[in-house]
Amino acid sequence: MEGIPSPPAGLSSLPPELGDYIASFLTNRDIKSLRPTSSSVCRIVALRLERVFIGANPRNIQVAYQVANHETFRTRVQEIIWDGTYLDWEGSTICESSTVPSSQLDWYIQSCRNSIAVLGRTERWPGDVARMRQLAAAMGPVESIEIYKELLRGQSSVLESGADIKAFEYALNRFTSLRRVTISNKTHGRLFMPVYQTPMIRSFPYGFVHALPRPFLAPCFQNNKERKTWVTRGVRNTLRALAKHGKHNVSEFIIDEEMVFGIGLNDETTLADLYSLVQRPGFRRLHLHNRHPIQAYKLLEKARTLHSLRFRLVDYDPSHKWDAWAAQASDRVPVQMNTYLEFPMPLSQSLQKLAITGYGVDADSLATALAPLASLRSLELRSVSFYHWIHGRSGMRVMRSRNARDFLYALRDKTDWRSRPLRPKVTIIFSQDVSCFAGKLLKIDSEVNKFLYEDGENPFLPVQQSHEYPPSHNIVRMCSGKGVWIDELDPECQRPNYDDDKTLEQRLLERRPLERRLHREQNLSIYELRRPDSWRDGPWGPRTCPTLEEQGINPDCGG
Repeated sequence: MEGIPSPPAGLSSLPPELGDYIASFLTNRDIKSLRPTSSSVCRIVALRLERVFIGANPRNIQVAYQVANHETFRTRVQEIIWDGTYLDWEGSTICESSTVPSSQLDWYIQSCRNSIAVLGRTERWPGDVARMRQLAAAMGPVESIEIYKELLRGQSSVLESGADIKAFEYALNRFTSLRRVTISNKTHGRLFMPVYQTPMIRSFPYGFVHALPRPFLAPCFQNNKERKTWVTRGVRNTLRALAKHGKHNVSEFIIDEEMVFGIGLNDETTLADLYSLVQRPGFRRLHLHNRHPIQAYKLLEKARTLHSLRFRLVDYDPSHKWDAWAAQASDRVPVQMNTYLEFPMPLSQSLQKLAITGYGVDADSLATALAPLASLRSLELRSVSFYHWIHGRSGMRVMRSRNARDFLYALRDKTDWRSRPLRPKVTIIFSQDVSCFAGKLLKIDSEVNKFLYEDGENPFLPVQQSHEYPPSHNIVRMCSGKGVWIDELDPECQRPNYDDDKTLEQRLLERRPLERRLHREQNLSIYELRRPDSWRDGPWGPRTCPTLEEQGINPDCGG
């Protein structure tokens, strides 16, 4: 009838392109829930299977094969993430009986309690309620350890058969759009806070408390032929498979920054495989952490089309003179990287993103090396420590600290970056040197760029002799309250840095409305609300698995 508005169009009536665009704002989990609602929606909204996980777990491998054998999904995969972590265990053998030896049970309970304690000390953000609900519903040690032992047996079967390596080789033949290979040991993140929702992690029962995987094998798994090279298992085997395959389109190879990996001259096969990969036409991105300067330089000479690079700088003592012959003959000769710090000419015209980690770097030498990079768009320094020459009673002496004040002056005065039409964005990042705060980073960018390009104030205080090798609690003082704290294991977590004139409790109350209300109404401090010390006994022992009320969470709220 005229004048009666027509009913709103549903998703199924939209053109496929528009429906797919709307679905791009949804998570894969939401898309999986949406697709079964109707056949037309299922036809319009497709699953986004852009990455596949491979690692020492049968479930991950099973899903990888299923995707590889699906004629539609296999063409959409652009990245393979190799989980470089392994489930840990105490002792030389996995207990097969229902009764676990007391030493192994004690180890497992303590490992789980450590995971719970770390979760309790993390910041409160929107996803925290869902995690704390799992903690309140945590299963007990007896049930948990049986599930964990089954996971250990699955891991053992994969390592013994090499099923993960075979799955990767098979995937190379099937994933025609594959562009990136990532080796990560941050997959599991923290308890109930995984960085990636792998098939293995999705299969965990609700409230499954467990010992978090580590980037190295427990003794009970080290009786295989690779026991001396287990740390680099994922790196070696992916590079070997890429070299053998030859016809792939992989243009990005990433080793996450937390992984300890150094290619030595004694590992000629892996080094040759890496050279073969970076020399391929169109290879664009490399994240590598090689401690040997000669190898790093030779590698960069071969990577002529690189657009993005992350690598590690390592020096030992600026008083050492450069000895090229000795450096080529041995991996362990202390060399002065600063005198050899330069980027091959092709990179100066192609490199757009550069990230540097490491220690023992001369500020002037680094600025001089960066100056010729004409195409650079962004520079990131992560926990780089610099040498400083300090006047003392006995004359000049060398001190090493993470204070980037002198480097910023050198970068401003020794480069032409200020006059470029596209100025490189500079970011300086510091990591917390405390295990329970792993992943917590202080990022300083806007203040740095204002100093470099807008005559702003240097965000770092003058270097002081007392701040040699500054502990994490001195980072705030060194940066004079500049920057923001972020958590690379929890993207939702971000808060400003603060000067020392505010107490921690004042800072927390400023940004937590719920806790501010509870603090006012119940006269409870922030520490009493959030620290595990305030929690009552639970199935994992004292101060574990509190109720939602003890955590200051409304049991009736969503999340």
